[in-house]
Amino acid sequence: MIARYGFAALLSGAFFLLPVATSAQEAFWNSCSWQISQATAPAGNNRLYAVSANSRNDAWTVGTTRKNSTFPLAEHWNGSAWSVVQTPVSPASLLGVLAVSANDVWAVGSQNARQFTTRPVAEHWDGISWSRIETPHGDGAFTSITAMSSSDIWAAGETAGSTLVEHWNGSAWKVTPSQTRQGAQNLLLGVSAISPSDAWAVGVFEQPGNYQTLIEHWNGAIWTIVPSPNQSVDSQLQSVVAINAHDVWAIGYASDGSGASQPLAEHWNGSKWSIIPTPNLGGTAATFGAAAISGRDIWAVGEWVNGSTVNPYSMHWNGSAWSTVVPPNAGYSGLFGTGVIPGTRDLWGVGPGKPLGNSPPLIESLHC
Repeated sequence: MIARYGFAALLSGAFFLLPVATSAQEAFWNSCSWQISQATAPAGNNRLYAVSANSRNDAWTVGTTRKNSTFPLAEHWNGSAWSVVQTPVSPASLLGVLAVSANDVWAVGSQNARQFTTRPVAEHWDGISWSRIETPHGDGAFTSITAMSSSDIWAAGETAGSTLVEHWNGSAWKVTPSQTRQGAQNLLLGVSAISPSDAWAVGVFEQPGNYQTLIEHWNGAIWTIVPSPNQSVDSQLQSVVAINAHDVWAIGYASDGSGASQPLAEHWNGSKWSIIPTPNLGGTAATFGAAAISGRDIWAVGEWVNGSTVNPYSMHWNGSAWSTVVPPNAGYSGLFGTGVIPGTRDLWGVGPGKPLGNSPPLIESLHC
């Protein structure tokens, strides 16, 4: 069983066939190719969950290193190499990252607090070093972050089984009331903003026996739950990308309860959410992260199970259909997060290290 974080987990499943990568460790979609980029990390079980770039020569990725305890992991790309950069809060997990500019970068996650509890963490990079910025909520975790500007930033996650959303106004974080499905465990896993009065957050709520999709919308004044469809027994949404008011995507995965999962893609057309067919892989797969270059050029990344091996996976939307693209493996597991390099059609994809641990995490770049 491979878990991204929270109670969202990919169930292992049966063998199935997909196109294989070339011997040069590249997988192509038209003129695009995935390639493995060399990461660095301390000894331990390393995982990267999110990545965000300012340019081809400036990108950040965050995650965790587990060795006796869970420690934060942050790496920076300077155009030629990745290097580990120390962060101030430990032990902790960093689950989301947002690069607003070269001297304005945010990382969010959780810090171990009392036994079996965590507290939200927000850290800021000013171009020289990382520092912790206090958040008002005492318990819970942030899982994702998005921004319209340096003074209009959203972080989403959970607290004691309820949803948690906080907003940065340029000087302080403030809790913004969000909605929670009563009688269930709620978790927001993705957030994306279009304007100061138009933002989306997605996730999952757990009721006895199954998981269901959870989507909330910000209209400039309040967060409200928007009805969203489910597929099969269990459905979970892991990431959201908002292109405009009539074009929003949420991705995740759905399981029929037999141990096999398939990617789940849902689209907002301005009036309702609907499920859009994804490639039927005939076995087990899931998507965890998404990034959009345009409404006709969207990528989702995740993992697929080939026998007993977990492999990186991605799929592409060309404006009319989703198609499967398999990144190079080289013994790694899946991809947990992805981000666009501004001004290009290129992406970064990040994920965990090799299953046996004590290896650098997975970082791949998509060149188009």
